[in-house]
Amino acid sequence: MPLISTPTALLIISMIAGGTALAGFWYRARATTTLTGSTLQLVSTLLATALGAWILFGPPEAATWGGVGAIIGYALGVAAPLLLMAIIAPRLFAHSDAGNGVFGYVSQRYGKSMVYAAAAAIAFYLIISLTAGLTAVAKLVQIFAPIPLAWTATAVIVATLAYSLPGGLRVSMFTDRIQAWIAAPLIVAVLFAGFSLIQSLPAPKVDYAQFDLTSSTGLQAGITFFIAVALTNLFHQGQWQRAETASSNGQLRRALIISAAIAAPIVLAFGGFGLLFVATGGAGDPSTALFNVVTTGSPLWLSAMLIPLGVLLFMSSADSAITGLTSLTPNPRVGGAVVIALSLPAAWVAAQGLSVLYLFLLADLICCAIAFPVFYGLYSRRHSTRAALMASATGLVAGLVYFPLPGQPPTHLMEAFLAAAVLPVVVCLLMSTLTRDLRETAAT
Repeated sequence: MPLISTPTALLIISMIAGGTALAGFWYRARATTTLTGSTLQLVSTLLATALGAWILFGPPEAATWGGVGAIIGYALGVAAPLLLMAIIAPRLFAHSDAGNGVFGYVSQRYGKSMVYAAAAAIAFYLIISLTAGLTAVAKLVQIFAPIPLAWTATAVIVATLAYSLPGGLRVSMFTDRIQAWIAAPLIVAVLFAGFSLIQSLPAPKVDYAQFDLTSSTGLQAGITFFIAVALTNLFHQGQWQRAETASSNGQLRRALIISAAIAAPIVLAFGGFGLLFVATGGAGDPSTALFNVVTTGSPLWLSAMLIPLGVLLFMSSADSAITGLTSLTPNPRVGGAVVIALSLPAAWVAAQGLSVLYLFLLADLICCAIAFPVFYGLYSRRHSTRAALMASATGLVAGLVYFPLPGQPPTHLMEAFLAAAVLPVVVCLLMSTLTRDLRETAAT
C-alpha cells in the first residue's frame, strides 16, 4: 500500500520543481551583472553541485556490501576533488578561457585530438550523471506513491531545463543557493530520523563483515570508490565554472575546503543507513536501504520529506550538469539544442527504472584514465598532446582488461581503476624523461 496518495505526491513535486523554476525566471529578469558573491554563497553552490540525489542511494547501497571501508572511500572520494581543485585551480584558470573551466584549459593547452577526447569524456560523464539522477529521483517518488517513473522524470527534467538553459550559469548558481538552504534542514531531519533508531536496535546476533574495517572486501571497495569518485569529479565542468566565479584565490580556497569538510561527513552519514539496514536484517532491496530504515518507526510526515529532498538534490546537481554541457559548444543555442536532445534519452532510461551503475562506472574509468595526462600539463612544459593521448589510451585499455562485462561480477573492479589511474602516470613521466634526454643529447 502506498505511503502517500498520488495527488499529494504530484503536488509536492509540482511545488518543488515549479517553485525552483519560477525562482530562476524571477532572478533572470533582474539581469544582475556579477556572479561573485560571499564565501558562504560560493560554498552553497559548490555543495549543491557536488551532492545530488545519488547520495540517497549510492553510499547506503555501497555500505550493504562494502561496509565501513566502502563508505569511507566514498566520503573521501567526494572531498578529494574539492581539495585538489583548491591546489590546481589558480594554475588552471591562468590557462583557461573565462567561464570554460577545465575544458577551456584543455582547449588552450593541447591539440584538437586531446580536446575531442576530453570533451567526449566530460560529456559522457555529465550525461550519465544526469541519467542517474533522474533515475534516482523517479524511483524515490515511486517508493512512496504509485506514480509512473516517466511522469516524475519528465516533470523534473522539463522544470530544470526551463530555467537553466535560458538563465545559464548565473541563474543556476542562484537556484543552487536556494536549494541548498532548503535541503540542509531536510538532510538534518532525515539523518536524525535514521540514527534515532540506533538506540532501539537490538544487539546484532551475527558479526557482520560490513562492520569490520579491516575486511578485504571493504578495503578494496573503499580504494575503488575513492579513485573513481575523486578523479572523475575533477572533470565536472559545472563545478569548475562555479569555482571560477570566486572573487580571489583565497576565497576559492576557503570555499573549497569548507565544502569538502561538509560534503564528506554527509556522504559518510548517509552511508551509515546501509549499515543500519544490515543491522536490522537487510530485508528488501539494498539500493533502497535508506528508505527501508527511515520509514521504519518514523512518522509519515518525516518519511515524506524525502520526496522534496530528492527533487531538490536532483535539480541542484542537474542544472550544473546542464550548464557544463552547454559550455562545451562555442554557440550557447547549439549547446542548448544538444542538451535538450540528450535529455530525451536520459528521461527514457530513467522511465525504465534501469540501473545505470555500469555506465556510471564506465564513465568513471574513462575519466580516471585521462585525469593525470590532462592535469600534468599544468606542471610540465615538456608534456605534449601525443604523450597525453598515449598515456590516456594506455590507462583506458589496461582498465578495460579488468573491467567486468555487463552482467559479470565486479571481481577485479579495484584492479581496473588502479590500472586506469596509475599506468598513465608512469607513461607520462617516462615520456617526459625521454623528451628531456633527447633534447639534452641534441644540445650537445
